[in-house]
Amino acid sequence: MDVNFSDQTTTNLFNYDQVLLTKESRSIHIRLAYLSGIEPDDPSSISLEPKLAPIDGETKKFVALSYCWGDDKPTVPIAVNNSGRLLVTPSLSHAILHLRRRETIRLLPIWIDQICIDQASKDEQSAQVPLIGKIYKRAVEVFI
Repeated sequence: MDVNFSDQTTTNLFNYDQVLLTKESRSIHIRLAYLSGIEPDDPSSISLEPKLAPIDGETKKFVALSYCWGDDKPTVPIAVNNSGRLLVTPSLSHAILHLRRRETIRLLPIWIDQICIDQASKDEQSAQVPLIGKIYKRAVEVFI
């Protein structure tokens, strides 16, 4: 299913329930985003597939991105699971475009707080924010 990004309303928005961190799993699992897209300089070609991964034990290899949020509002749509979209800040969109040119990003999933933590859920944020130090420590590479 193609995602139509011309509609900036709330239709077709990605629902985090599709990759749910339950109350019990929020402190031991994280979401990782598998990035794809064909055009390296085209924000509309950014797509991702979030998946759950344990933070301890046999954690899958991943990279992490730390970036400046600035005063930007989430206005740039990216495709999620080929069925919805998620609005991200322009600075994050630019960071993803830049990183996607690197072979590491094409081969490994990436952890990005704005995408991998449901920003609308205070409960999820409360459980996931304490894991950020561990996330950066376990990442094979951190981009700043």
